[in-house]
Amino acid sequence: MGRRKIEIKRIENSIERKATFLRLRDDIFKKADALEKLCHVEVNVLVISPTNVPYTYGNPCFNDVVEHIQNPSASSKLDSLMKELEHIKELEEVLTKRQQRNREKSNMKRIVDLKLEDLVAFKRKLEAFQAGLKRKHVEMEYFSSPSMLSKNTKKKKIRTEFLPDRAGSTRFARQMGLKNIKWICPTAPSRPITILGGMETNAWFDIAEISENMQDDVESLNRAALSIANLLSEEPPNIMIGIGGTGLGAAQALYLASKSCYDTNQRLQIKPRVVIGLNGWLPVWRSLQNNIASNPGGRDRPISLPILLTHSNDVVPYEFTHKCAHSLLMAGFQSTLRKYEGEHNWDEVKQWLRHYLGL
Repeated sequence: MGRRKIEIKRIENSIERKATFLRLRDDIFKKADALEKLCHVEVNVLVISPTNVPYTYGNPCFNDVVEHIQNPSASSKLDSLMKELEHIKELEEVLTKRQQRNREKSNMKRIVDLKLEDLVAFKRKLEAFQAGLKRKHVEMEYFSSPSMLSKNTKKKKIRTEFLPDRAGSTRFARQMGLKNIKWICPTAPSRPITILGGMETNAWFDIAEISENMQDDVESLNRAALSIANLLSEEPPNIMIGIGGTGLGAAQALYLASKSCYDTNQRLQIKPRVVIGLNGWLPVWRSLQNNIASNPGGRDRPISLPILLTHSNDVVPYEFTHKCAHSLLMAGFQSTLRKYEGEHNWDEVKQWLRHYLGL
């Protein structure tokens, strides 16, 4: 027995008619949705209820489909824009995922949140920081070793010797061009330096800043002073000894020279003839006068020791250098301070050495 064919005719019962309308309307919308998805077409359905209420279905949008029919060229542009928008959204998703991975690897501020001018300013600051860090590193590595010289007092001539090092002391020695001088240029040990962010370089002691209120690494200063004094003790007794350096090397040389005038350790009493500190400072400068005064016979030692301090750059504040020179004067040393703009007057430095060494 086959299925009975349902007669298509108006349903007179209003309640049944309304229920049938709702059921068939939903069926039509479902089929329209399936047609759009299966065939990738634009679908519009307009149904007006028995009570004159319109119901619409459209994909992607009822009005867009109508506009497409009425104005095909505008619809084409819209499609193009929609595709471009979808492509942009895909790119944004990829970029967001990549940024998320980068944030997981780094604690830096999200660069994507910065404006263009902020990015440019950040780039300049980073480059300036890198340049400053490199400059400080070069200065500390280039000038980390003190120079020591010795002059034979009995012979008129002595071989001039430059011992190899990684610092700039040998360059200074060659620039002086003094004969009958033996230059000893030891290399400082490698250590992490606080002012360089923990970067390792050759330095006699650690520093966190260079100012009159800086905390001195006294333990390392004493260790280096003893090491340098032991090195000088190997020189013959009939010579004049001078010590000096640039930057950290100058600070170490000034510390050793001043300490040799009041310390009771016999190994530190090296009795230098001259001391030169180029662009340096005196560690523990505030307590020097008391240290000299509290040592028996200490007041007489500085009088015979000439010291030359120079200042030619902004690595060490000039006010700090001036206070160090004044501290040496108050302690009884023959301290001389020379300020230069940009470059040292090497002829003046050479003349000072010749005068006090009798060259």
